[in-house]
Amino acid sequence: MTLSNLQLSIIKEQEQILEQIQKAVHQSTLERRGVDYQRVGDTIKELRDDAITASDSDLSAIFDQLNTQRALYERTHIEKLPDTRAPYFAYLCLEENGKQKHVLLGYYTYLNVKNFPVIDWRHAPAARIFFNYRQGEEYCEEFPGRIAEGKVIKRVVLTMDNGKLVGIVAGGENFKFIHNEWKLSPAAFQAKFAGGEASADRSIGTGQGGQASAQISALLDKSQYEMLNAPLEDPLLILGGAGCGKTTVALHRMALITYRHKIPTDKMVVIVPETGLVRLTKRLLASLAMSQVAVLTFDRWVEQQARKVLRGLPKRVYPDTSGNIVKFKRHPAIENGIDELIRIQKSTLLEELSRKFPRLFQSEADGSLFGGAYDYSSVKGKCFSHWLHLLEKQVISNASQNMHHDLRTFFKNQKRTLLKPLDDRLELFTNRRILEHIVEASGGELKKSMVDQVIDYSREQFSRTAKDRYRDVDMDNLKTIDGKSLAEQESQSELAGTIDAVDFPILLRLLFKKTQGRGPGLQSFPKYMHMVIDEAQDLSPTELRVLSSSLDPDCAVTIAGDAAQQINTTTAFSSWGDLLNTMGLPEVSAKHLTTTYRCTTQITKFARQVLGAQDNEVGLHAIRDGAPVTHSVLASDAHASIFLADALNDLLNREPMASVAVICKKTATASSIYNAIKDLPKVRMVLDGEFDFSPGVDVTLAGQVKGLEFDYVIVPDASSHIYQDTDEDRRLLHVASTRAIHQLWVVSVVKPSSILGFLND
Repeated sequence: MTLSNLQLSIIKEQEQILEQIQKAVHQSTLERRGVDYQRVGDTIKELRDDAITASDSDLSAIFDQLNTQRALYERTHIEKLPDTRAPYFAYLCLEENGKQKHVLLGYYTYLNVKNFPVIDWRHAPAARIFFNYRQGEEYCEEFPGRIAEGKVIKRVVLTMDNGKLVGIVAGGENFKFIHNEWKLSPAAFQAKFAGGEASADRSIGTGQGGQASAQISALLDKSQYEMLNAPLEDPLLILGGAGCGKTTVALHRMALITYRHKIPTDKMVVIVPETGLVRLTKRLLASLAMSQVAVLTFDRWVEQQARKVLRGLPKRVYPDTSGNIVKFKRHPAIENGIDELIRIQKSTLLEELSRKFPRLFQSEADGSLFGGAYDYSSVKGKCFSHWLHLLEKQVISNASQNMHHDLRTFFKNQKRTLLKPLDDRLELFTNRRILEHIVEASGGELKKSMVDQVIDYSREQFSRTAKDRYRDVDMDNLKTIDGKSLAEQESQSELAGTIDAVDFPILLRLLFKKTQGRGPGLQSFPKYMHMVIDEAQDLSPTELRVLSSSLDPDCAVTIAGDAAQQINTTTAFSSWGDLLNTMGLPEVSAKHLTTTYRCTTQITKFARQVLGAQDNEVGLHAIRDGAPVTHSVLASDAHASIFLADALNDLLNREPMASVAVICKKTATASSIYNAIKDLPKVRMVLDGEFDFSPGVDVTLAGQVKGLEFDYVIVPDASSHIYQDTDEDRRLLHVASTRAIHQLWVVSVVKPSSILGFLND
């Protein structure tokens, strides 16, 4: 198709502007090469020295020279020049008060070309006009010191390849330079969304049961309904892909059991992985008239229980624990470390007993108590407190009367010391012998180098802050020569005096292992009659064991999960059978849900291909068709932000009641995108799971959205440098993709993730 004169003029104009900028940047580069930075630096130093001894009359001239040299140094040495291969990516022509002005958006500000300034799009206020207004629209924006009012005359997006203009999107037309010729391309960069305005079924359950049923299960399909009547004495294990209704069935079962068995709401709990799912689950329970049931993330629940039964815990939870530390503490081998700690404490206690009361032991034989009269094997396998009790009982019964008082005092002190998990926390994470034992027990999954990491981290965490160290010291006595407090000058480590979220289940596990659930304060530990654990695959063995400690002997347990959605890289999930065994529950056959009501056929197929070899969802099928999954490959993050903003602006104008999620892998990506689109209506940044489920756009993280759903989903970072071809990243991209009800748009920058290789087949 031959381009019109008007279309050719658009292309020529952009080529001429690019040529001007490239020539100017090239000239600036040559000028900088001629600057002797060392000499400029030496001159600045000499001028500073001269200023010290100069007379008042000379100071003004010296300061002028100093400012000139400093400006030269900063301008040439600190400010970066645009890359001539792609100095900018967008062009604006604005009309204000009858005059036209031009603005180029790039990554570095460059003002050397008259009438065509290049500004950093990430910081310049004028960039807001580009993202918030279309060509032909009038704008009104508040800039520092003035109100900018005018009209967008031209709005152009540009793509460059090694200094050559190869793509222009202007006035709704898309031009591409193909085979040495400019052509009009029908392909658009942005996805066109439609059909999702408040049309998603937000009620609990979908389908029909096909048989008479209680009102609470009227919306369930036949296979979902059958699961409600699973035997109460056995756990119900519900497995299924995203959108199959696992949570729906679990909550309906809770409602049905409550109705039939009159279980008090304070004897029930729902444990979920993320805050967003807490908020959604509470809504669903409210629709079942069960709003009084506690719904908590595991982290929140376990912290509450630990603080109830363990006094003196640090008040502040450290928010930035490194991945290696979390992986170490959540590994199943931590149980071996706890056992080793208890073994060492038993041995140390016996050694201390031998040292203080040598007459209890043989002096020249095997060193056993009372020449072997004390049967140590009789208490093996008992919990620590029981072992200690029996040891005290047998020692005193076999000792002479005049030793009884001292022995009772000894054991009283030992109990006071050895039954304190808070003291054990320090020993567990700083004792090299114990940590190496944990590494050895991990079968190679934990590395020896991690031992030093854990020790160094723990020593800093257990250290006191300067404020704590000098709490009882008169602050005036800490003043240094500059008038500042020594306490203020000392390193104020954010880590010192804190506790990790992953420490709470370990401390409770220690307490239970030492006391068999009958320790001090444990009378307040809950005993539930019904527990729902959602997304159970993300819990560690230690965490699962702590949950099982809170189950009433006759408790009904419902466990829902999907191994394909196991996105916590610090969790060592192996199998559902192992999970049940870890919790001490009878092994039962899993109930599989194979119909996804959330995603369309197209999204389901895409998500399963993302999983690759991990896809074990045999028979999974969707009940409806929808729009194709759109995949766009864009030239830069800036281009992605532009086309994302355009697509969302168009969608929100047409469907103001739609729910949209922009799901990123990393916080930095989410922040960058949010800053680019935050001026659009109803755009929210959600990094803490605090979704309000209202219409609009949520910019969030893949780790925050499990169990949630949105009309439209955009994955803006499916690029080779973000999503690697690993099992973990495949599962994370799978989770992000399967949040979409109607349409999914996947964006890659420069080079798509190799996970998406199937799109080329």
